Amino acid sequence: RKKHDKEKQQTTKTKKKSLSLWVYSIFILVACCLGRVEAIDITGPFAVDGLLEWTVSDSPINVNGLIEIKTNGVLTIQPGVEVNFQDANSGIDNQDGTLLILGESNNRVTLQAPSSIQWRGILFGASALPAFYTETNGDF
Repeated sequence: RKKHDKEKQQTTKTKKKSLSLWVYSIFILVACCLGRVEAIDITGPFAVDGLLEWTVSDSPINVNGLIEIKTNGVLTIQPGVEVNFQDANSGIDNQDGTLLILGESNNRVTLQAPSSIQWRGILFGASALPAFYTETNGDF
């Protein structure tokens, strides 16, 4: 009986250690994934001639140069996205396409540049479709 009790205690200790190790591993995995933020760097001129969507998982987006929305191009910026314009040539030129900036009151889209530069802003060609934007931070 003593041998059986000792084996049972040993098995219980092993199970607890395995469970603790498993829980710790999951915790580390989740912490690493949640803390992982990688920026997307775009160097222009960059042509949007199809559908392009930026989501919060893509954010922040660092733009060096001009993003050009061509005919039939659609750039959609989803709630919570941060777009950083990095130089004086940076901006969005909606030539003949569609620009949708879809911020929400509690999850805004942010368009920004360092105070030391004046970025080009958002430009519209004569035949561009009207832009649609909601709940957006930035000077443009």
